[in-house]
Amino acid sequence: MATNLLKKRIDKFNSLTKNFEHEKISSLVVAHKIKDKLIKKICRSVNEYVRISKKYKFINRTPNGKIVPKKEISDQYLRVIKAYRDIILSMNFVGKINKWVFPVVRYKDIKMDSKFKYRPTRSELPHSDAWAGWDKNSILIQIPIGGDIKNNRVTYYEMPDKIKKNWLTKKNYKDAQKQFVSLCKPIDHHYRKGYIYLSDITVVHKTTKNKACKPRSSIDIPIILRPSRKNNYGIGDCLTTKEIKALGKNLSINCPLKMGQIDGTAGKKNPTTCKIINLRAN
Repeated sequence: MATNLLKKRIDKFNSLTKNFEHEKISSLVVAHKIKDKLIKKICRSVNEYVRISKKYKFINRTPNGKIVPKKEISDQYLRVIKAYRDIILSMNFVGKINKWVFPVVRYKDIKMDSKFKYRPTRSELPHSDAWAGWDKNSILIQIPIGGDIKNNRVTYYEMPDKIKKNWLTKKNYKDAQKQFVSLCKPIDHHYRKGYIYLSDITVVHKTTKNKACKPRSSIDIPIILRPSRKNNYGIGDCLTTKEIKALGKNLSINCPLKMGQIDGTAGKKNPTTCKIINLRAN
């Protein structure tokens, strides 16, 4: 039987997912079929964003596959944000959102650079995004886009019946394997283009690559729900609902860094992505 802490999270997750049709993968993971028009729009946007980044030899990609927005691809990234926004708005739970985090496009290559093979925060280790430091009142969004989604995918894990408050604290992925991940079991579930996967921020998941896999692209990012605690992790990359709805109208984005310019510190500060600009400002 689920503990009181876990039951509260399941109840809150259910109150959100009841707003749209979905397939239940586990008590804290669901899959929703995206409308054809919306999936075509986001695939076009992401594919173009990846294509141009590839021209720059992916110098804007982090060890975990995040393609960081840069000045040269700011127009393409704006289209990605708007396409992602439209999918979330179509699911009718916008009233529960406190902050939208700028969506992350990932390009997961066949092999990891050898110098990052033992990186303690690599996504190939089973992990919860709560351990990265995200607000405990968050959900994780993941959308497969293109490439070898069958053999280069995300695998979710079933939560144990009991979790304690320390499950929600920031920690090293590698250190968490024995104490936390050992309590979870991988789920046999689909991971397909055309679906958006939502999970509670506590849910353990990882990147799974078969030996013969090819690269794949996807979107994954938390959404911070109401009420949120005072947590500054990732807050610089957040938008209000009013702001994200205004993108492409009176608001746009500015990516201050050019290709080759790097900032951010692993585990402490995310790389700079972009800032909101008012198109009507004098």
